[in-house]
Amino acid sequence: MQRKFLGNLFLLQALNWLIKPIWIFWIERLTQINLGDEWYGRYFIIFNFGLLFNILLDFGLNNYVSASVGRSGNPAVAKPILRLRFFLGLGYIAMVLGLGMWQNFDPLILLLVVANQFLAGFTLFFRAVLQGRHMFKTDSIVSVIDRTVAIFICAFFIYSTLFKGRDGILIFLSAQTVGYAIACASAAFFAYRKQESKLPLVDDVKIQTLIKQTAWFAVLAFAMSVFTRIDAWMIHSLAKNSDAEAGLYAQSFRLLDAALIFSSLISTMLLPVFSRTLSENKNTDSMVWLNTRIVLFVALPAVLGASFFGHEILQLLYKKSYADESEFLKALQIFIPLMSCFIPMALVHIFGTWLTAAHRVKFLSFLAITCMAVNIGLNFVFIPKYGAWGAAYSCLFTQSAFAIGCILRGYSLNAFQWIWLRFGNLILWLILSVSVFYFTQGVFEGILGLLFACASYIVVTFLSGIFWKEIKRFFGLS
Repeated sequence: MQRKFLGNLFLLQALNWLIKPIWIFWIERLTQINLGDEWYGRYFIIFNFGLLFNILLDFGLNNYVSASVGRSGNPAVAKPILRLRFFLGLGYIAMVLGLGMWQNFDPLILLLVVANQFLAGFTLFFRAVLQGRHMFKTDSIVSVIDRTVAIFICAFFIYSTLFKGRDGILIFLSAQTVGYAIACASAAFFAYRKQESKLPLVDDVKIQTLIKQTAWFAVLAFAMSVFTRIDAWMIHSLAKNSDAEAGLYAQSFRLLDAALIFSSLISTMLLPVFSRTLSENKNTDSMVWLNTRIVLFVALPAVLGASFFGHEILQLLYKKSYADESEFLKALQIFIPLMSCFIPMALVHIFGTWLTAAHRVKFLSFLAITCMAVNIGLNFVFIPKYGAWGAAYSCLFTQSAFAIGCILRGYSLNAFQWIWLRFGNLILWLILSVSVFYFTQGVFEGILGLLFACASYIVVTFLSGIFWKEIKRFFGLS
């Protein structure tokens, strides 16, 4: 089972890491450089404002669908949910457009943001059906269609004089609209083709029943969305020079978003796998431990690279967009704590997913509501004083608290076993990893130092033996 999981995971990661970094580091990065921090900051504020109300697009239904289809193997369980999803989508459009106009957001930019979120929400819904059916290879292809289409469209405009100011934002958003529309149609087609005729019939579920069954999923989705995405809107409302501050925050958040591609893709595969494993009363320790090490293997160098080589990374990516040295130093102060959020957020993708599969959504919801309240409180205190830097540390504290809560609750429910030798190997690996980046920084400079540190980290990881058992098993050596 683990070998098949790793094979599917490799395909999913390969496709996404082939396409999405092109979008993030070429298209999105050049978009911000061409538009400038203030115009891009305006877009980023509206974009995150739209994400705050994604609860109406999701209502926790994606996780519910993936887990339900994973347990039953029948995609028909999702059909009545699709009708509910459509009406919720209409509510989302009305609410975001109404509140956005009240906030005096640009109406056309707001409309395109809403349209994109509407299409993206339905794409994720149909992908949840694919994941529940364990059609991971198809899901891997569908997952990159939207960005692939948008990349080709933006490539025609990004170096032209049209790609400036408000017109540049409209082109950028319109390209995504076309990509989302094609991805949504493709996901819907594959989700319901080639159904097995021998699958059991599924009773039509009433909307009231669905809302009752998914209510805690909805609360969880809303609370997590708020304490992850409300920062941009609060910077807009509370910070001095808010558009520029939001632009600097967006630079670092983009890199965090790129890093999270890895662990979020693992999460989408793990939910149906955990659901089926737990429904069969099987032990999940080996799967949890394997995926914890996998996400840490990627998260550690990302965070350490930002901490020890953040100056070099930001200069390489955004040097042309900084007005002066003080603005660059401010961007660096934001970058380090935001990238450090990668570790707790990646761990949530493992342990939060396990708790969801184990029907502990109510606990997750209460934990998320608590973290949401803490995050909003910290932002109210720190953003007026420190701007985006205060928001970055508020985010790090909140995400860390949420991750610790998920891990402790998972342990109490036997998601994994506490083995001292395993824990000792993990601590040794962490110490060696930090040492590699620390000493490399003192010997090499610039991006060459970062590359050497990452290469040395891979060697140290292998020598630490943290993955030896899985490597031997994968290649049939044990």
